[in-house]
Amino acid sequence: MSYTHLLPHQNVMDDSQRVSCYRGSENTAIYGRCVISRDIVLGCQMEVSDLDLPDIMEPTWSVYLRASGKTDDLARFVRQVTFRMSPRLPLRLHVADSAPFEISEVLASDFPVEVQVQYVDSSMTPTTYMFKPRVVREGHSGMSEEMLDKMIFVNPPAAMRVSLSS
Repeated sequence: MSYTHLLPHQNVMDDSQRVSCYRGSENTAIYGRCVISRDIVLGCQMEVSDLDLPDIMEPTWSVYLRASGKTDDLARFVRQVTFRMSPRLPLRLHVADSAPFEISEVLASDFPVEVQVQYVDSSMTPTTYMFKPRVVREGHSGMSEEMLDKMIFVNPPAAMRVSLSS
């Protein structure tokens, strides 16, 4: 199986690490080289605010990581998603350890959100995505932005291959 069509998704210029590699000692000569990709969506959506609150209050945003397909379920192979809300504020770290992988946060600026994904099989390296929402400024309830991306798995162990293939 050729994976050259996935190379444009591994762009080092946007600070994302989309490829998860197997760190174990399982012999690839027995099973052969295997590359599996999954389409994902990184996004944010402004939550509906209370009409009684003054306009000075910062809006609350839902930041999420979802599977691109309606039938796909990330919980089969994703254990935990960590959202770092600002590179300047290291304590603004949120962890979603069950599906749906989303958090609610006050986003007062258009800082990039770093999303780190840990997998159910700990022998797979984590992947990191940078999401730079542009709509996090003045907006209206229901405003949203999404970015399509890919998770790429190189030589996952047999159990993970089954969960990725089904």
